[in-house]
Amino acid sequence: MADELDSREELNYIHTMIERGSGADRQLQVYRDTGDLKKVVDYIIEETEAGLAEHEPESVRKAG
Repeated sequence: MADELDSREELNYIHTMIERGSGADRQLQVYRDTGDLKKVVDYIIEETEAGLAEHEPESVRKAG
């Protein structure tokens, strides 16, 4: 079924979630470690930028 829906990659991400926790788990950990909501926001921004860069087309990466 995963292949029929072309979602194999998304389903395989579950292994990463099990190892690292969900985004919410990681955000809560940042807050527990720092007690600072600004640090949580900084973490969210960093994770978002990393995710965007990961999916950026090669031509854009070379130009930047």
